[in-house]
Amino acid sequence: MGCDTAYPLAPWLQKGFQGVVADIDIYQEYNRAFASCRESVEWGFGKVYGLWPYLDFEKLHKVNLAPTEIDFCVGVWLTNLHTCSYGSTSSSYFNSYPPSLEAYLEMF
Repeated sequence: MGCDTAYPLAPWLQKGFQGVVADIDIYQEYNRAFASCRESVEWGFGKVYGLWPYLDFEKLHKVNLAPTEIDFCVGVWLTNLHTCSYGSTSSSYFNSYPPSLEAYLEMF
């Protein structure tokens, strides 16, 4: 079972075990459990890119040439509004429902 190498190991960021130690049964079990948690995080990114496909076109987003961070932040904010109105896979899976649209907008 592979490990996600997209993220560095850091005090605030957990990642799966790699290399020889990953062959030990207890670490393999940890990596399997960890992979299922990581998958639920990816649902959020999938929803953002599903609603706003423009954000997933890497060639259109050139660092220092386009407001990439702003585009993505606006896409996430609009996705949150959509989630408040229609729910999401993550909220259903974890049985944790988002606030109402009005309650969410009151935070701003």
